[in-house]
Amino acid sequence: MSTKDAKGPQLKAIPSEGFLDQISFNAEKSDQLVTGRSVELIHYKCMPSPIGIKEVGDNRRTNDLDSISSNGMLYSKAGCFSGAILGNGKQKKSFEANLIDASTAHLVLPRFYNKNDLADGDRIYLSPGDRIYIKECNVEVANAQKCQYRPGKVDFLQFPALHVERLVDSNNVEYSFGYHFVLDNDGHISWVTGKPNPGIDPDTGEGRVYSVRYLYNAHWYVSALINEVRMVSITNDAGQRVPTRMPYSAMIQREYVYYNIPKSGVSDPKPDDPMRPSRRGRDVDPDTTQPDIRVNMGRFSE
Repeated sequence: MSTKDAKGPQLKAIPSEGFLDQISFNAEKSDQLVTGRSVELIHYKCMPSPIGIKEVGDNRRTNDLDSISSNGMLYSKAGCFSGAILGNGKQKKSFEANLIDASTAHLVLPRFYNKNDLADGDRIYLSPGDRIYIKECNVEVANAQKCQYRPGKVDFLQFPALHVERLVDSNNVEYSFGYHFVLDNDGHISWVTGKPNPGIDPDTGEGRVYSVRYLYNAHWYVSALINEVRMVSITNDAGQRVPTRMPYSAMIQREYVYYNIPKSGVSDPKPDDPMRPSRRGRDVDPDTTQPDIRVNMGRFSE
């Protein structure tokens, strides 16, 4: 590297004489910066579901046994904390034969759970797959999908519904929420006994397909921990420099990139689980005493 003479006044970035002031992070004020400008969130921890698995390496299970897991995970409420969700959207863009999902957001959170709650001020530990809800508020968002009518049984939706806006079957027959069908305790469609329903398609011998648009409670999953272990040095009250762990930096993703319970299972969330919806507009209770209906289409002749 060639050298050349300096020109003009020179100022050294770090002085060669004297001492620099020690910079110390204030962890408590960092927590207050987040909690003072945020909403209360509920944290549900996840762990792989062992239900129905015979060996550690099994990738198949009996779904009828595993009726309480979601995405292959068991969830339990860990506690509540005050955090902020920044930059969440819902769109997909094509980019060189791939899809870029814009459903990610940044979760800003403090180091500890809120006091006087389940965790009572304990430290927060996140892991990919954990579920995040907004407390005491249904953040209703819309989803549309195709379903198949199942005689005498509930029809599973991808997400637990709060309210059904419209339902039309393959014969272009429209059905009314609260009259022809209702939502069960898990937010799935239950057809009212004695009222019209999509019925059986004679060409397939199976229930007719219908399209449904409904509202459900939005939530998020922890997709990545940008900085899982963030260590800094602070000066404590005794004037000592000590290492301290700072909050997580996490990316979260909306629930529509995940699937809910297996279709063959029957969800059984705990009463305080937000996945159990607090529905609105339920006018009729379904009749669950009727047995399953089996139709032998071979008995019909042209």
